Amino acid sequence: IPSKIISIPGFVFKGCYNLTNVKFLSSKSISEIGESAFEDCIELTEVIFESQELLSNINNNAFKNCGKLKS
Repeated sequence: IPSKIISIPGFVFKGCYNLTNVKFLSSKSISEIGESAFEDCIELTEVIFESQELLSNINNNAFKNCGKLKS
């Protein structure tokens, strides 16, 4: 995810069945992950944040049904 992005809207990646990993490239940081943003991404195994300083809110069901998520 490009560094200029500071929040992930709700439902934006919902149902992306082939998404396996996400890396947030940011000198700023992601401040919020919206409701159900990654819901049903059943192949998602990894989410990497380069900076966690501003992550203040992970909304309901953001990672629902991501059973393979490890980190």
